[in-house]
Amino acid sequence: MDKFNYRAIILILLASIIVYINSLFNPFIWDDSALVRDNFLIKDWRHTRKLFTTDLYYSKSRSNFYRPLQSLSYMLDYSLWRLKPFGYRLTNIILHSTVAILAYLLFLLVSKQKGVSLIGALFFVIHPIHTEAVVYISGRADSLMGIFLLSSFILFTKHMHQDGPKGQRLYFSSLACFALSLLCKEPALIFPFAL
Repeated sequence: MDKFNYRAIILILLASIIVYINSLFNPFIWDDSALVRDNFLIKDWRHTRKLFTTDLYYSKSRSNFYRPLQSLSYMLDYSLWRLKPFGYRLTNIILHSTVAILAYLLFLLVSKQKGVSLIGALFFVIHPIHTEAVVYISGRADSLMGIFLLSSFILFTKHMHQDGPKGQRLYFSSLACFALSLLCKEPALIFPFAL
């Protein structure tokens, strides 16, 4: 990666922080209570296996949402921050920044134009449509899914230009990222059709 790419990534991170820093001190709201504050499963690592065998709202009610990686991310946050919303919101900003950086890398891979890729990623990172996914702790599934789907897409695109064992590794890495995206949020199912 050259100097421009490092500067672009720093600029994307700064834009994300500037846009969402005001959300860091908000309390838990709406579903955050059920998924974080009142969720006994995320408060003990011995429940990790249970996260993969139950639905998202197991501790409160039954639902059709199977999102174990979202719950696992809350478990990790709980081990670091306990019940301080600041930490969970910081994680959401980091996840959103990661998605934006991956969007930049995908744009760069497809367009080969650094400036256009940076502008696209900056529009992505500041666009208000992402507010719920970043500010609302329970909206984290969108960013998690985005990380794995964009990673899958980047790896698949690189696979198309590689032959032999390296191409196969890229292909299977792409499949692994797609599988992980399915553990984040259900709409990931449409990704193969997008390809």
